[in-house]
Amino acid sequence: MRVFLTKILGFLIIILFLQMPFFIMQYMSHLEGHLAELTLYREELLQLAKKNNLALPDYVAHFHTNPDRVFSSQGAFMQNYLERYESFKEAWIAFQGARPWGRPMVFLRYIDRKVFAETTASFQFGLSLSLESLCYFAVGSLCSLFIYNILRVRSKNGNV
Repeated sequence: MRVFLTKILGFLIIILFLQMPFFIMQYMSHLEGHLAELTLYREELLQLAKKNNLALPDYVAHFHTNPDRVFSSQGAFMQNYLERYESFKEAWIAFQGARPWGRPMVFLRYIDRKVFAETTASFQFGLSLSLESLCYFAVGSLCSLFIYNILRVRSKNGNV
């Protein structure tokens, strides 16, 4: 029974690795959508700042440093969105410059919890026979084989 469960676990690991390119691609799609929306928001703020003869940081600071709590909270809101824009822009540029094998590291470095949750909620499984997917299959197979051998050795020694 343990051998069967170990093989099932190995198969699930391979499937997980095969889904990684799809998940990262869908994550990038969500990230791109958020970045596009934040870009529009930033452009509107730039126009408002320009109409008031202010640079964007000065425009936001005008609200943020205002003693009125309503205006101050609006400034904090604007600053938060501008920081999110910069963060998403940096992540998007990193994804664009990453080679397929480097995307998982970029993904882990720039992961945003909200975008991750959205991607997870709408994730669509897929199967690709691209070179990238075949490389993930190979890595998943090696990981699966490694775990299988560890469990097999521990099982023979009576540790499991």
